[in-house]
Amino acid sequence: MNIQQVFDELHSDDPAIVIRAIRILGVLREKSSVPALIEILQTGHEWEAIEAARALGKIGDTRAILPLQDVLLDNDRFMADMRTREITDSQELSGWGQLMLDAEDLRFTCLNALKQIGTRQAMEIFRVFSESESG
Repeated sequence: MNIQQVFDELHSDDPAIVIRAIRILGVLREKSSVPALIEILQTGHEWEAIEAARALGKIGDTRAILPLQDVLLDNDRFMADMRTREITDSQELSGWGQLMLDAEDLRFTCLNALKQIGTRQAMEIFRVFSESESG
């Protein structure tokens, strides 16, 4: 499989194929994939976004810093909103619980990606969001 085929798989309707392509690009540390991975981070399904964040961390390109921060900001707003909702139906509770777990996974992965990028800017954002989690 050549790199163009991997890029083509990013547009598959099958999430498993998309995730496989994202993982390959991360392992290869393919810098030319950063814009596509950022788009998936911002618009993809939850698990695709998690894998995109993981790949962006492995690649270590500074273009990913602000998009990772934006996802953390949106994720924090989502989590705060979820905590204020009154959920009465047990099936609804189960669905919201999974959404909250996915949101926490995305948060953790974005923080880890920032840490892997490791620039002063990335580490400052990492510090701010890590402190907001513990404090």
